Amino acid sequence: MVSVVMLGASGAVGGEALRVLQAMPEITRITLLNRRALRGLGEKVGEHILDVADPAQYRHLLAGHDAALCTLGVGEPSKASRAEFTRIDHDMPLAFAKACAEAGVAQFSLLSAVGVTARSRIFYIRTKGELEDALRALGFA
Repeated sequence: MVSVVMLGASGAVGGEALRVLQAMPEITRITLLNRRALRGLGEKVGEHILDVADPAQYRHLLAGHDAALCTLGVGEPSKASRAEFTRIDHDMPLAFAKACAEAGVAQFSLLSAVGVTARSRIFYIRTKGELEDALRALGFA
Protein backbone atom coordinates (compact mmCIF):
# COMPACT_ATOMS: atom_id res chain seq x y z
CA MET A 1 0.00 0.00 0.00
CA VAL A 2 1.67 3.17 -1.25
CA SER A 3 0.52 6.77 -1.17
CA VAL A 4 1.86 9.37 -3.59
CA VAL A 5 1.68 13.15 -3.59
CA MET A 6 2.07 14.80 -6.98
CA LEU A 7 2.82 18.26 -8.30
CA GLY A 8 2.35 18.90 -12.02
CA ALA A 9 -0.49 16.52 -12.92
CA SER A 10 -2.16 18.99 -15.30
CA GLY A 11 0.61 18.85 -17.90
CA ALA A 12 1.04 16.30 -20.67
CA VAL A 13 3.64 14.19 -18.87
CA GLY A 14 1.98 14.63 -15.49
CA GLY A 15 -1.38 13.55 -16.86
CA GLU A 16 0.13 10.39 -18.29
CA ALA A 17 2.01 9.69 -15.06
CA LEU A 18 -1.24 10.11 -13.13
CA ARG A 19 -2.99 7.65 -15.44
CA VAL A 20 -0.23 5.08 -14.84
CA LEU A 21 -0.29 5.62 -11.06
CA GLN A 22 -4.07 5.14 -10.99
CA ALA A 23 -3.71 1.81 -12.78
CA MET A 24 -1.17 0.46 -10.27
CA PRO A 25 -2.93 -1.64 -7.60
CA GLU A 26 -0.17 -1.01 -5.03
CA ILE A 27 -0.89 2.75 -5.19
CA THR A 28 -3.79 3.25 -2.79
CA ARG A 29 -3.85 7.04 -2.48
CA ILE A 30 -2.80 9.85 -4.80
CA THR A 31 -2.86 13.45 -3.62
CA LEU A 32 -2.70 16.09 -6.35
CA LEU A 33 -1.53 19.62 -5.67
CA ASN A 34 -2.95 21.61 -8.57
CA ARG A 35 -3.45 25.18 -9.62
CA ARG A 36 -6.65 24.22 -11.45
CA ALA A 37 -9.17 21.39 -11.17
CA LEU A 38 -8.84 18.29 -13.33
CA ARG A 39 -11.68 16.15 -14.66
CA GLY A 40 -12.29 12.44 -14.46
CA LEU A 41 -10.20 11.67 -11.41
CA GLY A 42 -10.48 8.18 -9.96
CA GLU A 43 -11.69 7.33 -6.48
CA LYS A 44 -8.19 6.97 -5.01
CA VAL A 45 -7.28 10.51 -6.12
CA GLY A 46 -7.65 13.54 -3.88
CA GLU A 47 -7.18 16.98 -5.39
CA HIS A 48 -6.27 20.26 -3.72
CA ILE A 49 -6.50 23.51 -5.69
CA LEU A 50 -3.94 25.98 -4.42
CA ASP A 51 -1.00 28.22 -5.27
CA VAL A 52 1.62 25.59 -6.08
CA ALA A 53 4.34 28.24 -5.77
CA ASP A 54 3.60 28.60 -2.05
CA PRO A 55 4.67 25.59 0.05
CA ALA A 56 2.81 27.02 3.06
CA GLN A 57 -0.43 26.20 1.23
CA TYR A 58 0.38 22.50 0.83
CA ARG A 59 2.95 21.60 3.49
CA HIS A 60 0.24 20.22 5.81
CA LEU A 61 -0.93 17.82 3.06
CA LEU A 62 2.39 15.97 2.68
CA ALA A 63 2.64 13.94 5.89
CA GLY A 64 1.81 10.27 5.53
CA HIS A 65 2.84 9.95 1.90
CA ASP A 66 5.44 7.38 0.89
CA ALA A 67 6.52 9.05 -2.34
CA ALA A 68 6.35 12.32 -4.22
CA LEU A 69 6.35 12.94 -7.95
CA CYS A 70 7.08 16.30 -9.55
CA THR A 71 6.36 16.74 -13.24
CA LEU A 72 6.04 20.50 -13.01
CA GLY A 73 7.64 22.45 -15.86
CA VAL A 74 7.11 25.27 -18.31
CA GLY A 75 6.44 22.81 -21.12
CA GLU A 76 8.14 24.69 -23.94
CA PRO A 77 11.29 26.31 -22.46
CA SER A 78 11.74 28.63 -25.45
CA LYS A 79 8.43 30.33 -24.59
CA ALA A 80 9.53 31.31 -21.06
CA SER A 81 11.95 33.94 -19.84
CA ARG A 82 15.00 32.71 -17.94
CA ALA A 83 13.48 34.03 -14.71
CA GLU A 84 10.17 32.29 -15.34
CA PHE A 85 11.90 29.05 -16.34
CA THR A 86 14.05 29.13 -13.19
CA ARG A 87 11.02 29.78 -10.98
CA ILE A 88 8.91 26.99 -12.49
CA ASP A 89 11.52 24.36 -13.35
CA HIS A 90 13.94 24.88 -10.44
CA ASP A 91 12.59 26.92 -7.54
CA MET A 92 9.10 25.44 -7.28
CA PRO A 93 10.21 21.78 -7.57
CA LEU A 94 12.97 22.42 -5.03
CA ALA A 95 10.53 24.01 -2.58
CA PHE A 96 8.23 21.00 -3.04
CA ALA A 97 11.14 18.60 -2.43
CA LYS A 98 12.22 20.47 0.70
CA ALA A 99 8.67 20.38 2.07
CA CYS A 100 8.45 16.65 1.27
CA ALA A 101 11.76 15.97 3.03
CA GLU A 102 10.57 17.89 6.09
CA ALA A 103 7.31 15.89 6.10
CA GLY A 104 9.15 12.57 5.99
CA VAL A 105 8.30 11.58 2.42
CA ALA A 106 10.84 8.83 1.68
CA GLN A 107 11.05 8.97 -2.12
CA PHE A 108 11.05 11.88 -4.53
CA SER A 109 10.89 11.49 -8.31
CA LEU A 110 11.42 14.36 -10.71
CA LEU A 111 10.76 14.85 -14.40
CA SER A 112 14.12 16.20 -15.53
CA ALA A 113 16.11 15.79 -18.73
CA VAL A 114 18.88 13.62 -20.15
CA GLY A 115 22.47 14.77 -19.70
CA VAL A 116 21.88 17.58 -17.22
CA THR A 117 24.80 18.97 -15.23
CA ALA A 118 25.28 22.03 -13.06
CA ARG A 119 28.58 22.62 -14.89
CA SER A 120 26.97 23.19 -18.29
CA ARG A 121 27.23 26.49 -20.14
CA ILE A 122 23.75 25.87 -21.52
CA PHE A 123 21.19 27.56 -19.27
CA TYR A 124 18.51 24.84 -19.53
CA ILE A 125 20.94 21.97 -18.86
CA ARG A 126 22.67 23.87 -16.03
CA THR A 127 19.40 24.82 -14.29
CA LYS A 128 18.11 21.24 -14.39
CA GLY A 129 21.51 20.00 -13.18
CA GLU A 130 21.50 22.44 -10.28
CA LEU A 131 18.07 21.18 -9.26
CA GLU A 132 19.19 17.55 -9.37
CA ASP A 133 22.23 18.43 -7.23
CA ALA A 134 19.97 20.17 -4.70
CA LEU A 135 17.70 17.12 -4.54
CA ARG A 136 20.68 14.86 -3.85
CA ALA A 137 21.75 17.24 -1.07
CA LEU A 138 18.30 16.73 0.49
CA GLY A 139 18.87 12.98 0.49
CA PHE A 140 16.81 12.16 -2.59
CA ALA A 141 18.90 10.12 -5.04
